[in-house]
Amino acid sequence: MDQPSGSNQLGGLLQLKKYGGLLPDEMWRPKLLEDENVRLKKIVAAITPREIVQDVTRRKL
Repeated sequence: MDQPSGSNQLGGLLQLKKYGGLLPDEMWRPKLLEDENVRLKKIVAAITPREIVQDVTRRKL
């Protein structure tokens, strides 16, 4: 059964919007960067305000 006309265009536009025109072999990179961002956010969230103050104090001395 054939797909309605224009459905491939819509899929292509959604992919273009998500990946910004990246080549197929470059599409893994945004996912890798998203995973890295999540990992770094967890690390930053785990730092307590006391640790931040201690670090700033150490750097000023």
